[in-house]
Amino acid sequence: MKKISSLSNTVVKRTGKLFNDSDYRRKSGLAVVEGFRLVKDAMSAGAEIQWVFLSEELAGEKMEELGLSEIGDTYVAAPAVLKKLSSTATPQGIVAVVHVERRELGTIAAKRLIVLDGVGEPGNAGTLIRGAAAFGFAVAVMPGSVDIFSPKVLRASMGGVFRTPVFFCNSLDELIGFSRSEGLPIWVADNRGGVPVNEARIDDNIIVVLGNEAHGPLSFANREIPGVERITIPMEEGVESLNVAMAGTIIMYESFRRRRTWRC
Repeated sequence: MKKISSLSNTVVKRTGKLFNDSDYRRKSGLAVVEGFRLVKDAMSAGAEIQWVFLSEELAGEKMEELGLSEIGDTYVAAPAVLKKLSSTATPQGIVAVVHVERRELGTIAAKRLIVLDGVGEPGNAGTLIRGAAAFGFAVAVMPGSVDIFSPKVLRASMGGVFRTPVFFCNSLDELIGFSRSEGLPIWVADNRGGVPVNEARIDDNIIVVLGNEAHGPLSFANREIPGVERITIPMEEGVESLNVAMAGTIIMYESFRRRRTWRC
């Protein structure tokens, strides 16, 4: 293993750029994974580790457990290096760079899909991906949403991004065409009204579109499209809206609950 103590090291600078530059992440096909649990989730899912930084304390303790002894580019990093490469206040002692595949919507095999359309907050996006993994949904990402391979989204997803299929959709026309070719109805979450979630037919294969709670999904704003229905979550009077991550999780769970109940 090589030791790195300089902040100007080429590998350190490249990793730092992956933290902060979404264009660079997209072009390179790489993302930064931080923390023992998330690195372990990535490896369990078969993610290809490009290189990894470890603290002195973890270098011997965790390498064998993770299988990092088989990776050539493993660096023992000085505390200052790990601090520079950490997105949290307290570095966790391990930072890995992994290859991520940006798959297009047309390659999808899943029949239940949530679509992030204008979800810009990393915590919301990560929570939705975590929920999708829990309740049997794949994820599609529309333009205008946060980069789901940013460190904050990866952390908020709690490894969900490695456990559920994630795809990219380039336009509304592409999404509509996909839904029609696959026979999947589209439900757009809307806090202004629609079919109540307890009445909506969401027990089968579906597409659920989620957006910013203030403005709704960007691609569907003020548009009525044949075959596209709106779904809403009934609430007490005086409550304006739910956080998009909360709303999306409720809808996914309701779909999951019905499917599971019917199987019993």
